[in-house]
This record gives sequence, structure tokens and C-alpha cells, in this order.
Amino acid sequence: MNKLQRVRGLQLPPELFGDVSEELVVAWRARAAKECPSDLRAAAGPVRPTLLSALCHGRETEITDSLVELFIQLVQEINTRAEKKVEGEFNKELKRIPEPFRV
Repeated sequence: MNKLQRVRGLQLPPELFGDVSEELVVAWRARAAKECPSDLRAAAGPVRPTLLSALCHGRETEITDSLVELFIQLVQEINTRAEKKVEGEFNKELKRIPEPFRV
């Protein structure tokens, strides 16, 4: 969550890359990821903010997807535990019923 909050703290507008193809944004992100920080600092004009924005935009998406997957796993684990508990309680109650009355 801290990582997501830090990236969202940049306040990049959601529509920032709305008019640019996804392939181009991915290429910008890849370029920014493989460049040294000194190379990014030396980038001229709008290149540096574009590359860094693409990098942060992609990272925000990755972090969000990871958190959603983690949440889904957590819910499934809770669901599994609840099912086991209910089944255990049901079996306890079933054992308390005398043999001739069981279905």
C-alpha cells in the first residue's frame, strides 16, 4: 500500500496517456526502466518527464494488480477456513445424533 500511495502521490492524471497507443507507453516505460538515472537527468526537453511518467503510470498499474490479486487470495483463504469450520461443526452435530436417526 505504501508503494501505491507514493506513486499516487505524484498525482498523474488518469487520462495522461489516453491519446497514446499502449505499445508506445510500454516502449517509453521500458526505455526509462533500462536507463541510468544520470541519463534520465540529461534527457532534453519533454523526454524526461514523459519517460518518468510512463514508468510511474505502468508501475501504478502493476502495484494495483498485485494488490487485487493479494486481496482475492486472502478472500479465498478466509472462505476456505470458514467452509472447513462449518463442515467441522456440522460433523460434530451429526455425531451427536444417535445412529438409528441418522439419514
